[in-house]
Amino acid sequence: MSLSINKMSRVALGAALVALAPAIATAATTNKGVLTYATGLSSTNAALLLLGVDVNPIGAATESGGLLSPTSFNLPITKVTTNATGLSSVAFGTSGLEFEKSFLIFSKEIDFNGLTFDFATKTLSGKTGSSTIGLFTAQSVTGSVTGGLSSGSFSYTASGLYLTSAAVSKISSALGVSSLALSKVNFGSLKITGAIPEPSTYALIGMGLAGAAFVARRRRAEEQVH
Repeated sequence: MSLSINKMSRVALGAALVALAPAIATAATTNKGVLTYATGLSSTNAALLLLGVDVNPIGAATESGGLLSPTSFNLPITKVTTNATGLSSVAFGTSGLEFEKSFLIFSKEIDFNGLTFDFATKTLSGKTGSSTIGLFTAQSVTGSVTGGLSSGSFSYTASGLYLTSAAVSKISSALGVSSLALSKVNFGSLKITGAIPEPSTYALIGMGLAGAAFVARRRRAEEQVH
């Protein structure tokens, strides 16, 4: 009987994971946030250029663009939180941004990862060390949800991103640069697009986790018997 239950649990777990795979693949390829700002000689980023500060992607984030062209940081979305009227927040997982100042063979840097955008406060937060602080605040957020909050898609753009006072303080202190100049930099916009998981997706995730836990317990029990 023990072997039969164990076998059945494996079959159920396998079926749940097979059914879940397309949802995971879709989330991984369609949900993203793209932070875009101009680098090089543009007036938007003149302050960063004069300070000698570079912004680089870390974790799962990727970068496109060159020295004199607009730069985009692609931040994959791993979590979407909704409320009755629209999106509440989106999380960008392990991806993040690094602010760096290099001179000769020395460099200073400060990293912000675990990025989360809160629609209520228009704030992109990040974790540096053991502290989570507001990193950017947007001047405006536009966009909408299509198809409903249970299984729809969304597209929002947060424009006019400026460092928060807390971020300016952290970055200027870590890099030894002017806090006044940093506060003037417009980091452009963050476009957030993706699909809201269907309720059945959450059910499949729960089924898969429960099945895996059951199999692990049965295996340990059998090993103790033998």
